[in-house]
Amino acid sequence: MTSSINEKIVEQIKQKKAEAKIVEMQEQVVEPKRARDDKGHYVADDLSTPDINEAWEGGKAPKKKAKKAVANDPRAFLELTKSYPASLDDNFP
Repeated sequence: MTSSINEKIVEQIKQKKAEAKIVEMQEQVVEPKRARDDKGHYVADDLSTPDINEAWEGGKAPKKKAKKAVANDPRAFLELTKSYPASLDDNFP
């Protein structure tokens, strides 16, 4: 009888620890927010302080995402044609 009670207590303790870990992980994932002034307008970065970014709360800007190539982008087409070997152009009319 005491062993079943001990097992229940141990199980409850494990559940509480797992819940505490989940709460910690949720608190750590904080998305950066833009800083705003009293009127609600965005605050610009002060270039005289290179180590702190005043435009973002917490002083750090989020990492930039990689841009995706667009199929109908004429600039992408030009980049592709620049690397195209000229010797192959002679074979096509």
